[in-house]
Amino acid sequence: RSLYRLMRVVFNMSDAARYSQSGAPRQPVRNICSILCEIFEKAAAATSCGGITLHYQLPQDEIFLPLDEELFERAVLNMVSNAMKFTKKGGTISAKLTSRGNQFQLTVQDDGSGVAGDVLGTMHRRYQRLPTLEDPRYGLGLGMAMIRACASAHGGVVLITNPDEGGTRITMTLTTRRDQEPTLCDTVIHPDYAGERNHCLIELSDCLPPELYSTDLL
Repeated sequence: RSLYRLMRVVFNMSDAARYSQSGAPRQPVRNICSILCEIFEKAAAATSCGGITLHYQLPQDEIFLPLDEELFERAVLNMVSNAMKFTKKGGTISAKLTSRGNQFQLTVQDDGSGVAGDVLGTMHRRYQRLPTLEDPRYGLGLGMAMIRACASAHGGVVLITNPDEGGTRITMTLTTRRDQEPTLCDTVIHPDYAGERNHCLIELSDCLPPELYSTDLL
């Protein structure tokens, strides 16, 4: 698990800056509901091993839009990871995708203690998160930078709130970009950023139990 945690930090350090500076790449059309179903199915299996239940709700209709699939998957898993850090064993994380016109809204909400009010304003700043060493739930801000980069690349924004019912809610919006002619397929073969390792085990490595990382289970 320590190896996967180290890889996650290295990947996020190198890629958060790359995604934020490169702008929006050409994005092939993808079925976002199908992609989210696969991501949440794997994440739910992993979170259950940590004693946390992940529920997700997706539209029944297929929704196609230009999507950077790798960046989107990493952003979603980082949203789940952040929720897990603030959720006690036996708690629940809820994810939901809704749409209105050409805008799509993905929310991930936990029923934990919530993010401290004085920290909400620093959540998007890399290497400037407070508190630092005092609370292990707060990292270096690299995961949130990845989420923000994903939203920006898809014409959206990120909002973090502590709802009245408790916990923390992260909302990422995506907008179908009218200035881009989408491609139906991508003929360029892109290497896997994790070297074909399990993406879910990498992005959730700060929260999952060590036994998941035994050789027999990978």
